[in-house]
Amino acid sequence: MTSANPWLLAVHLISLIVWIGGLLALSRLLSFHVKQEQALRAQLSPFERRLYRLAIMPAGALAIITGLMMLHGVGSVNFSSVGNALAFHFKPRLPNGDPSPWYVTFHVKLVSVTVLFLGDVWLGRQVSHLAAGRTTAGWPLGALLALAGILIGLVTTWLLLSSLGVSYGRQVGYGVGFALAGAGFWFGRRLQGAARFDAMHAAFGALALLIVVLMIAKPLAFGAPL
Repeated sequence: MTSANPWLLAVHLISLIVWIGGLLALSRLLSFHVKQEQALRAQLSPFERRLYRLAIMPAGALAIITGLMMLHGVGSVNFSSVGNALAFHFKPRLPNGDPSPWYVTFHVKLVSVTVLFLGDVWLGRQVSHLAAGRTTAGWPLGALLALAGILIGLVTTWLLLSSLGVSYGRQVGYGVGFALAGAGFWFGRRLQGAARFDAMHAAFGALALLIVVLMIAKPLAFGAPL
């Protein structure tokens, strides 16, 4: 069953691509920024602000708004009410009444987008702070890397072990995820200069890849035990 209006879905996907692409480009640009002399930094700052305010922020807002609209069944003929749409997404059932494992992927996508949104806010603050010549605390980056680490560690370990027929892959995934979260928080607090933006660039890229895999391959639909 198609759960979303195709036009709404198209706008959602396009805005998501622009948003994530902008985050990847801006994080790399800020890494370049901090390595330059003061004169070049002053020239880069206005462009960075325009990129963030005129491209990344609108695309991110549109991606989130259209995603929420689809979540509530807006424009779809398959749902008679908001409640039916939300139940379809959050508590799907197979024809025999059992829980549908595919929609674990939906929840992972929601968490991934939440981490991307928090990274977007952090990156926007860095643009402002660099333009003003101010330094920022290290713990927000550590927290972001911890969140990304636990999500990526959990899902990739779960998928890998499930593909090998290991029934306790999720439990091992939690262990790997929390280990990566601790490492991410510890290193994130201590990163300085360009390394901060390089680390966030890598996190954005990993989250984007995770979202693409879950949107196209739907790997948790096939044999991943709940």
